[in-house]
Amino acid sequence: MSKRLVRLASGGAATVALAMLTIGVTSAASTSPPRPGELAPIHGHYAPKIDAANFVAVIDNRYLPFKPGMRIHFDGVRGRTRQTDVEVVLHRTKRILGVGCTVVRDTVSERGRAVERTDDWYAQDKQGNVWYMGEDAFELSHGRFVKASDSWKSGVNGAKPGIIMPGHPAAR
Repeated sequence: MSKRLVRLASGGAATVALAMLTIGVTSAASTSPPRPGELAPIHGHYAPKIDAANFVAVIDNRYLPFKPGMRIHFDGVRGRTRQTDVEVVLHRTKRILGVGCTVVRDTVSERGRAVERTDDWYAQDKQGNVWYMGEDAFELSHGRFVKASDSWKSGVNGAKPGIIMPGHPAAR
């Protein structure tokens, strides 16, 4: 789905985050890893070390905060079909690799009907980096939601988490 931000129900921080993700960011100096270039290498070995004690309970990154109840709305197009995408930060968590992850429900709709539902799992470390820990995706098939083949969870079948928003981003 091509996403174009139309409105944001709970503030402008996510708007800035989405713009930064579009243009690219690097992490500014931090007291501990990860460093720029180590966030998500394009080539070579990627082996993030997840220490549950290095994570916090609340995602309050200034560019990608996920506060329970927060709603984000996108309008977009897939091919020639208009779609909406509504993300809602749930009051639920899921433990992955020992880390309590915030659950964000992402619902894609066409012509007013949901066609895809995903529970995305995010966590924030003490350095402020927001990690994407996996997703449970469901697609509409013959009128019912079925688990999508692109569902994944960090630590299962070699799946690895990645930083979706650095704690201290800076334009490249």
